[in-house]
Amino acid sequence: MRRPWNNESASRSTGSVGRDHSRVGTIVIGILIFLFALIIVVRLVNVQLIQHGETARAAAALHYQDMAQYPERGEIIAANGTKLAVTTYVYTIGLTPRDLESAISKDVTKDDIVTQIADILSMPREEVAEAAAQEDETYVFLKKEVPRETYEELRAYLRKYQIGGVSVDTDMKRYYPQPDLAPEVIGFTNRRNRNIEGVIGLENYYNEVLAGTPGFRYGEVDNYSKSMLYFSEGMMQQAQPGNNIILHLNPEIQQTLENELESICRIHNNTKGAAGIVMNIKTGAILAMGQTGSFDPNNPMDVPQGLSDEEVEDWDPANNEDQTDLLTSKIWLNRNVSQPYEPGSTYKALTVSVALEEKAVSETELFSDAPIEVEGWEEYPVRCSIYPANHGEETMEQGLWHSCNPVMVQIAQRIGVETYYNYVQAFGHRGLTGIDLPAETVGLIHEDPSTVDLAIWSFGEQSTVTPIQLLNSFAALGNGGILMRPQLVDYMTDRDGNVVQDVQPEVIRRVISEKTSDKIMSYMRGVVTEGTAHLAEVHGYQPAGKTSTSSHGDEDEFVVVSFCGIAPFNNPEIATLIILYEPIPITTSQPAQYVYSRVTEKALRTMGLKPNYDDRDYQELFAGRIMQPYEGTSLYDAQVNAVSNDFWIEVNEGADFSPWSKDEVVYQYPEARKYMTGRGFVYLSTDPNQKDLEQVEVPKFTGLTMGECLDLAEQARLNINFEGGDPRSFVKKQSVEAGQMVSKYTIIELTFGY
Repeated sequence: MRRPWNNESASRSTGSVGRDHSRVGTIVIGILIFLFALIIVVRLVNVQLIQHGETARAAAALHYQDMAQYPERGEIIAANGTKLAVTTYVYTIGLTPRDLESAISKDVTKDDIVTQIADILSMPREEVAEAAAQEDETYVFLKKEVPRETYEELRAYLRKYQIGGVSVDTDMKRYYPQPDLAPEVIGFTNRRNRNIEGVIGLENYYNEVLAGTPGFRYGEVDNYSKSMLYFSEGMMQQAQPGNNIILHLNPEIQQTLENELESICRIHNNTKGAAGIVMNIKTGAILAMGQTGSFDPNNPMDVPQGLSDEEVEDWDPANNEDQTDLLTSKIWLNRNVSQPYEPGSTYKALTVSVALEEKAVSETELFSDAPIEVEGWEEYPVRCSIYPANHGEETMEQGLWHSCNPVMVQIAQRIGVETYYNYVQAFGHRGLTGIDLPAETVGLIHEDPSTVDLAIWSFGEQSTVTPIQLLNSFAALGNGGILMRPQLVDYMTDRDGNVVQDVQPEVIRRVISEKTSDKIMSYMRGVVTEGTAHLAEVHGYQPAGKTSTSSHGDEDEFVVVSFCGIAPFNNPEIATLIILYEPIPITTSQPAQYVYSRVTEKALRTMGLKPNYDDRDYQELFAGRIMQPYEGTSLYDAQVNAVSNDFWIEVNEGADFSPWSKDEVVYQYPEARKYMTGRGFVYLSTDPNQKDLEQVEVPKFTGLTMGECLDLAEQARLNINFEGGDPRSFVKKQSVEAGQMVSKYTIIELTFGY
């Protein structure tokens, strides 16, 4: 039976359900609060304990900053103290526009400040005014790489009127005071962040020595400018400046080498360039190393000289891979250490030295200079350079004098493949010389040589060496047979000039005996006096050496001419190598000899070695020579002829030196068919209006020796002619009195007597 409806009972039931829902809600809210609190606790534990270090660093970064200090890079200094690479400072200027005002003068308005800053920085006034108007900005950039002189002027103005709102950031910059002096040897640098790093040359090889050690300062900064607070207590480690490197490189010798290489390339229209090295054979010290086609290390990415219009079109090497490759493979390349070549006949001196050392042939034995067939070499018979003529039968020494290929082949065959190539390795031609320059390469030498390789390499063809490899082995010939390691750096100093490291000469090995060394030097002296190298003579210093004309190309249509010599031959001091790549027209090694003579004489005089004339020197100097007629001939032909006659050439400014030039010599000084002795200075002019030359004062020649007269005449650019008497005595009479003014290149007659 259904019970009747009871309101009271229903009411109690409804309240119970409400309370149940309330309790559930409370529990849910409690759980949520608990979970939220748990999350907070977990995060706090994570921040406070687990990630404490990282969090602390992030917080500290808001108030503290680690500021790097970059060290000043060491200097590169030549042997005579000339600075070749230094660190200077440049400045970046910016504005905080709202602070741009004078603290002491209401008369100095913001417009006045803008005008003055624009004037000092050589900027358009409207550009500075536009920057100064941006008052909502905390920093506005104005100009970078401002030189120190400009910065000093700006600083003086700002201090005078206590002007605020101008910020200055200091940056280091590498500067090369002598940019034309051996740039491919010295090298250049790039910036990585705010540090300076070497890219090529000595800057790269000695980067760690020059760079020094970076420092830092860790301290509190303000939130506005992020600059270090003055009273901040932080950590600091001073940057340690780099050390200086002092070179063996002599600027006088280096400049002479570079000038002579440029001159001979101009004379012979030698677009492929030239290179040369001067080395002290006793220590391996590099006194000069140069080449044509240089670049400016202060602006190494600029358009290089001597390139075709096609090569420099739209020049932007930073964004053009082909142009970057051109710079690295051609312009910045140091040919003396990174570009192998076929040395040609200079290698014959090494072949003969091996034969002497091994006693492979008798010094009196005769060899035919007739063309010789080499088994396995089907291209052509090996011939003498004067083929179809030949020298007949010769001793090994005479074969070297006359540079006879067939004689060298027969000598090498006597030595044998294994023995010969053992000496090739001993002379350092299978490995690096170890010179302190980057990117040194080695030439291509047959790994498993045959009798054909032996025959052809005996006169320097079909394999390659680098110029520094060849010169270093030649130096061993004159150094009693001892091979040295080539070195550019002499010692290192700290910033106060204290020596921190002395780079000692380093012996690599003995290659030949001292007896063989003396003998090969005597043979090579004969190359100059009796053979193919008469233009290499340096009177008073008696050089020895070997000529070369090597060919390459499908039809042997290109040549490389060179001369490698040592002087003096009886007491060797320096070895010098001169290379001309593909001169036009094809020529003998005479141009290389011509350069060698001038560079070697300058080097020995710079080193303080006085000339010591022997009987041959006196005889040749006293004999004199006749001035050739050049008027009416092309300038190109006149210069080439003057080189072959060993005249020292000077030409008027503005002349066209190219072989296809129509410029003709209209005046020459001295006049044709006049006799002169000594060095023989000739001036060729293509300017019909240039009839008068500079006047110079005639020196006092009386009472002086022949050598002293030659030096005085060179300084004044005068010519001399010896009239008579004993050349070993003193000048007792001169044709023009001392103190008189005459035109340059005038011939002064001198008479000797006691």
